[in-house]
Amino acid sequence: MLENLTKGKRSNVKVVFLKGLKEKSLGAINKNSDAVFLIETRFGIHTFFMYRLLDIVVLDRKGKIVKVRESLKPNRLFFWHPRYSYIIEAPAGLIKELKLDLGNILRFSL
Repeated sequence: MLENLTKGKRSNVKVVFLKGLKEKSLGAINKNSDAVFLIETRFGIHTFFMYRLLDIVVLDRKGKIVKVRESLKPNRLFFWHPRYSYIIEAPAGLIKELKLDLGNILRFSL
């Protein structure tokens, strides 16, 4: 479950925390599910070898949104300030569905 506490919007998507280097490196590559991935990483991701668009949400340690990118296309790079280390990779459309904006607070259950 993923919830935008600021706007009271909720989605019952499955949130999966990716832990190991291999899982983090691959992220949503070759994943056929509509799961949302929570990744702890430093300053950037790639969408090389992806076959679909992704919504990316960068969070601070308290779950506050500090950067968003809607519908990131395959074969792209996306960077943010390295002090933020949590991101959510989701199928395109989640940002609109939950009306996510900078400063909103997210809550999720793994």
